[in-house]
Amino acid sequence: MRIPRIYFPHDCKIGEIIVLNSNATHYIIHVLRMKENNIVELFNGNNIIYKTKIINLNKHSKVKLIILYKTYKSIESSLKLHLGQVLLSSKKMEFIIQKAVELGVNTVTPIIPIRNYNTSKLNLLDTKIKRWRDIINNSCAQCGRNKIMKIETPKSILDWCTILKKNIKIYFNPYSNNNIYKLKKLLLINKIYFLIGSESGLSKEDDLIINNYKFFNISLGPRILRVETAVISATTILQTVFGDMGN
Repeated sequence: MRIPRIYFPHDCKIGEIIVLNSNATHYIIHVLRMKENNIVELFNGNNIIYKTKIINLNKHSKVKLIILYKTYKSIESSLKLHLGQVLLSSKKMEFIIQKAVELGVNTVTPIIPIRNYNTSKLNLLDTKIKRWRDIINNSCAQCGRNKIMKIETPKSILDWCTILKKNIKIYFNPYSNNNIYKLKKLLLINKIYFLIGSESGLSKEDDLIINNYKFFNISLGPRILRVETAVISATTILQTVFGDMGN
């Protein structure tokens, strides 16, 4: 039986008794229907895992665990992937963030196209960012990652490009004649920033910006992919060619 995993962003000591918050308590009692003496694995987001045992479980109070031992375990890819994803509908963004976690992306920055950018829009995204962070925590728990993927504050495409400096930058463009193997011949790569557009692609203004910042245009093949499929395909290709999926 698979041991349940819960994100617990604190440092703990062996023998310490900890109390789970109300959300984790609900998950333990009502979703997993666990009992006293069952084993639970906690991870703190910094590659530390705690094996714990339930010592008190009461529907009218919070679950208590005792720390049995702790270990260090990292399954992070040697390739640092930073995804710039042009903002999409809520459901699509949530799906992409979940899959980015599973595929080993290090950081995601939501991108606001130049023509839609204004500072007031950033304030409206605060609730979504909180939701995205919950999705990231839950996805890490499910897929076994012990390091929490970062979600950056949404930025305009220009603001995002200015922080990339001389790192490798890729725009996955369905109309490009270049494939990833042409890029592989040029460089030994351990960090990549890559951009995925919206269903309608990039505007002329945004396209001009990424050309000025010297993005490599790379194709994902002869077929036009949905954005969600493009993210999964691009990440898988990058991890296979440069990261840990090809090992």
